[in-house]
Amino acid sequence: YNLFEDAEFDVEGADGIVMTVVIKDCSVFAAESGCPDRLCVKTGKINRPGETIVCLPAHIIIGIEGENEGGEHDFVAG
Repeated sequence: YNLFEDAEFDVEGADGIVMTVVIKDCSVFAAESGCPDRLCVKTGKINRPGETIVCLPAHIIIGIEGENEGGEHDFVAG
């Protein structure tokens, strides 16, 4: 997914746990999650290569990939 294109979608992880992922203003964040501790939601927005949001109960990792300066940034959820 491209961080320069706003979007919202659900990612289903282990045990049917669903995380709502939002891309907005060149950042990505977990808006909602069905996991018990919601640390993924509490992580907040990420927007730099190498930053991650992790939901251990759902086995979902969201990470920023791409250039450090001036290039396009993408993120991967899985």
